[in-house]
Amino acid sequence: MICIHKISEFLRDADIEGLIEAGAPHDEYDNVAHMLYIVLADFTNEQFTRQNITSALVVIWMKVFNLEGEQMQFRIPNIEIVSQMILSDLK
Repeated sequence: MICIHKISEFLRDADIEGLIEAGAPHDEYDNVAHMLYIVLADFTNEQFTRQNITSALVVIWMKVFNLEGEQMQFRIPNIEIVSQMILSDLK
C-alpha cells in the first residue's frame, strides 16, 4: 500500500489547480490525499489500475473543488499522471 505522504507529494508536484504555485500552503492538497488514501485502502490488488485510481481521484476532486464534469476535462491528463505516479510507487 502506498503511504499518504507519497500521495500528498505527488499531488503537490502535479499542482493540478495551480494553488502551490500561487502561494498556497505546502499542505494544500493533504485533504485530497487523505480521501484518496482511504479509498485506495479498500482496493484489492486487482483494482489497482490507472483507470480505477483516476476514477476515484476524479470523484474526489470534483467534490473537494466543487467542479462539474466539463470543468474536469482539462484536469484529467494531470490526474492520470498522479495515478501513474501512485502505480509506479507501488511497484
